[in-house]
Amino acid sequence: MADLFSAIPGTTSYRNLFHKQISTWSAGIPLQTSWVVRFSFPGYTQFDGFYETINADINMDSNKEFGINIQDQNTIFNSQINTLNSCFYIQSMKLPLDSFGTKDADLDAGAGGFLTGVVGSDRAKNTSRSLTIDFLETNLDFVDLIIRPWMVTAAYRGLLARKYKPFKANIDVVQYTRSIKQMSISSEKEKAIDGDSDKRTIRKHYQFFDCVPTNIPGNSLAYVAEEAKSLSVQWAYNRYMYENKFKKE
Repeated sequence: MADLFSAIPGTTSYRNLFHKQISTWSAGIPLQTSWVVRFSFPGYTQFDGFYETINADINMDSNKEFGINIQDQNTIFNSQINTLNSCFYIQSMKLPLDSFGTKDADLDAGAGGFLTGVVGSDRAKNTSRSLTIDFLETNLDFVDLIIRPWMVTAAYRGLLARKYKPFKANIDVVQYTRSIKQMSISSEKEKAIDGDSDKRTIRKHYQFFDCVPTNIPGNSLAYVAEEAKSLSVQWAYNRYMYENKFKKE
């Protein structure tokens, strides 16, 4: 046990070793707020075509009085707001969990005084591994204008392959962090000289394929202090991809 905590040859102290390690890019603390989310719509070159698709069955809920028009949708979700700078209305999100169960082996419990072994069980079902995105509420409400008709149409049409035009989207989640060059800058003078000192590098990239919204929470109204409000929307998807995008400079 004493050898476990003995000094490491070639190092002066554990503090210096920790500082040296944490100063490297791979062991550095990542930025928690440098991330963006973008929607893409395979099969559509213009948003108008996708709007027509997600609005197709909305009036079945309201006897043709739902009150949503494509012009308002295009105003709140145009290409500049989404694909150029990421979706402006997304305030936070929760990536899907992943888990699997464990259980005791199916043997005579406690026979001879021995404890049974532990074996693996079912992995978390897809319905419990949903993607959750929180959208900021504005005067033209993104959830009511885009998400609600999208979900209603998807509910009427189902998620299996059909003759209908595609109504599923891909969602990209990109996380950034400081670049190696930025971490290596140690003084204000060097920062002033290096014009790329604020450059960010991609740390992670998640891509969720064939996404549709599946749950919109109720919106409570009350006479309380004014504050920015967001709604959490759950999404189903067929599959996802993860990439460690960092490339050493």
